[in-house]
Order: sequence, then C-alpha cells, then structure tokens
Amino acid sequence: MFKGKSYDEGFDFHRLKNNTQRVFARMLDGMWHHPDYLRNVGGSDAIRRVRSLRENWIGSMKVDRKRHGRTGLFLYRLDLSTVTEEIKERIRKWDFPRPMAAAVEDRAEHNFCTACNGTGVMDKGVSEEQLTLI
Repeated sequence: MFKGKSYDEGFDFHRLKNNTQRVFARMLDGMWHHPDYLRNVGGSDAIRRVRSLRENWIGSMKVDRKRHGRTGLFLYRLDLSTVTEEIKERIRKWDFPRPMAAAVEDRAEHNFCTACNGTGVMDKGVSEEQLTLI
C-alpha cells in the first residue's frame, strides 16, 4: 500500500487514502489533467497518488500521460476502459488490506473523513457529479 522512509501508518494513512480517493474521483471524467489541477484535490503529492492508481493493489488502472508543451510537465488521463465497477467500489469503501498495527492503532484525531458526506471520500474540489461517479 503506501510506503516510504518517512511514512507513519498511524499519522499518514487517512490523509493519503483521502487524497487518493479525491484524485481518482477527479480523474473519472476521462479528461487530461494538469498536475496543478490535481494538486488542488490531492495535495502536494498528487502525482504520486496518480501513479498509485497504476499499482496492482489498487486495480492496475491505465493512466496515460503526455507532455504539456515545453514545460517539462506532463498531463495525466485515466483510461476509463480500465476502471471497473468493482474498482470504483473498492476505492470508495477503501476495501484494501491494512497492516495489523494500523488497524489496532487507528488514531481518531487523524480521521479526516468528517467532510465525506457519507461517501467515504472527502469532497474538497470534487463536484457532486464526480462524487456520484464513485
């Protein structure tokens, strides 16, 4: 799942989970997205969240990229033909195995889902239409 030298499951899990859910919801329109646009919903590491959509544990979705002019930046688009209803539901419910330590030490002060409107996805910068897609 999430990893890295400075990754702390109890501190970082909910933030990264919510950022991934929001980036996924934003990309469900099948359009090309600029990194700045994705950062508005996915935080400073939004492109890492985009890349995580390609990983096996989350569904091995295809994310296309193309150069944006001569800026050195890339635009990203989710290939909707690789997104199944099962993947949408798993991401919405976040139905992925978690390490035992995280399940035991799930800190309430880091549960950022208070703004989820019952969807399990924080809605910062995501339209009602995008929320209904997932």
